[in-house]
Amino acid sequence: MQPKTPKSPSPNPPDSICFPSGIFAGTKITPDALRQSLQFEEKAPHVPAAAEKGNNCRLSALREMSSIKQLKEQQLAAARRQQTPVVGDMQPLADALPELCQLIAPVAAVISFLYQETESARFGSAVKTLSAKMNPLADIGEQLRKKMREEEEHANG
Repeated sequence: MQPKTPKSPSPNPPDSICFPSGIFAGTKITPDALRQSLQFEEKAPHVPAAAEKGNNCRLSALREMSSIKQLKEQQLAAARRQQTPVVGDMQPLADALPELCQLIAPVAAVISFLYQETESARFGSAVKTLSAKMNPLADIGEQLRKKMREEEEHANG
């Protein structure tokens, strides 16, 4: 048996493709002709004009002044917080807690008003208690746990 040779799918095999052989017959290509080089002009480095230098200097001075101003404002805010007679600094806690509008869905105006009154009453009673004066973070945590329990009971009940 003879091994089967693969047949090409086209009717004309690749060997039978006809190119005119006389077109490039007398052409000789040297390796130097194949080498190419790109010619480009080197641009001189950009030298900014005096007005542009002044503008850049002014912009950098403005950026530096604004950063100094922001730093001073932050220092003043920290100094104000430290001078305020509070048992504990509540700013880190306030920064860590999400906004109230992110936690609850909007409610009707009347219910919202009543809710604000009850919350202000709870806050007033919490401020008056001795435990809030001694350890405010523990008391806030306890209040939050009570609040979450109430919300779970309200959602389940």
